[in-house]
Amino acid sequence: MNKWIINQANVFNTYSKRFEKKSVYIENGFFKQISDNFDLLEFEDAEIINAKDLWMVPGLVDIHMHIESSMTTPTRFSEQGLKFGTTTIVADPHEIANVCGIEGIKAFMDAETIMDIYYGIPSSVPSTTPEFETTGGIISENEVLELLHNKRVICLGEVMNFKDLVSNEDTLIKRIIALCKQQRPSIPLEGHCPKISGADLAAFIASGVNADHTMQTSESIVEKIENGMFLEIQGKCLTKDNVDTLINHHYDEYYSLCTDDTMPDHFLDGQLNQVVLKAVSLGMSIEQAIYASTYTASQRMQLFDRGVIAPGKIADFVLLSSLENWQVESV
Repeated sequence: MNKWIINQANVFNTYSKRFEKKSVYIENGFFKQISDNFDLLEFEDAEIINAKDLWMVPGLVDIHMHIESSMTTPTRFSEQGLKFGTTTIVADPHEIANVCGIEGIKAFMDAETIMDIYYGIPSSVPSTTPEFETTGGIISENEVLELLHNKRVICLGEVMNFKDLVSNEDTLIKRIIALCKQQRPSIPLEGHCPKISGADLAAFIASGVNADHTMQTSESIVEKIENGMFLEIQGKCLTKDNVDTLINHHYDEYYSLCTDDTMPDHFLDGQLNQVVLKAVSLGMSIEQAIYASTYTASQRMQLFDRGVIAPGKIADFVLLSSLENWQVESV
């Protein structure tokens, strides 16, 4: 069956950030039309899903996370994460790269998954230097160039070595960034910059690395966003002060929610949906929390085909029987 109608669901409209009672027509895996009410007699060859008591939201998109922290393979992570409505992730495989080098990354990418899994290039392997750290491989220019040719690689993973990045000397991370810009000029460059401020933060952003997922304060949120940095807010970074800052400054377009690490005991009960519910518990509206875990995340990673229920987009969505506790009925 290639045609579906999700009939009379409470559909999340990304552009208005409202739920609306709508019917959604899907054909060949894409949203085709959204209407107040279709004449179902005109769609005799479509499967009709009665969704009058359900909430329809885009699949969650987790753009900064490490599969390794869950102690699972990509295949198993996919199976478990889908149960909670996460349909796309962007994984930074720097831990498997530390153990097995580029062969470990390739093994991850070769794993069969139902979930859409994209990858960042580990930018700091080793995270210090070979003199201080023994790893199972090194990610240098040759490995970066090979990974840049893979379509499932969509960003440079978190840049951690601040001093090498802003140094006046020729450093590996500066060469890696130059190579990324040369080969794929628009590729997102992800950062890791806790407690960096003022001139140091300006130098970090000026390098082209313009996202951060680390711990924030209300002050760092304002400084980073207002200097052009996109923030990926992980669960442990969600505090009442931070949520209030995001809301009161109307920073809706400049951050997403993410997990960073999904530990095995937490993974029994949820994934990115847990961060969504925590944000709501601290005062964020459910509409904004969904927006920040679907649309802005997709936009940051240039995944323009998803993260929204609209004509022409991938029919990638979740049906919930309850918004309050994120009760998933179907993915």
